[in-house]
Amino acid sequence: MGLTEISINALTQRNSVYPYTPESQDELLLEGCLKENRLAQKYLYQRYAGVMLGICMRYAGSRDEAMEMLNAAFFRVFKSIHQFDGSGVLKAWISKIVIHACIDWVRSQAAYRKRFVLGVTREAAINNGALEKLNEENLLEKVQLLPPTSRLVFTLFIIEGYSHQEIADIIDISVGTSKWHLSEARKRLKEMLKTERS
Repeated sequence: MGLTEISINALTQRNSVYPYTPESQDELLLEGCLKENRLAQKYLYQRYAGVMLGICMRYAGSRDEAMEMLNAAFFRVFKSIHQFDGSGVLKAWISKIVIHACIDWVRSQAAYRKRFVLGVTREAAINNGALEKLNEENLLEKVQLLPPTSRLVFTLFIIEGYSHQEIADIIDISVGTSKWHLSEARKRLKEMLKTERS
């Protein structure tokens, strides 16, 4: 048996023991995650952490908080990976879990309920022209400065595309309160933009 043949055999044996690499297809990593293989979980996390962190940043008040949300979300991903039936795109399935984990994170904060202004049913008219001029990165920075509930409603409505009724159901508030938080978020963002320009 030549040296090359020995090397090929060693490599084949090694790959059968450690079949997961950063370049592995999603299907193989998914298979490994179903077996709770740490290496497969690591590579799946590395593959999607950057994109999912971007989602978390929409809900978080800081990068550190976003990282905590991300880690909590991936814990859920690995815990419920057996629920992925393969009919859709894995990335989309993960992002859905991340969004729900972020929502739950905001809801779990101790001061969460204190930040509601209950019983407000009218939405103030806000000109959104100024908001449209913000670039995505600048807008994200401003959104992170909003109070948690207003930030959550703004993100769900403007970025994720949920209706006020859906938001009300998700975070257990009235439709009027959801509208108020959206209006308040727009107003504050407009004020921040005005302050930045002066």
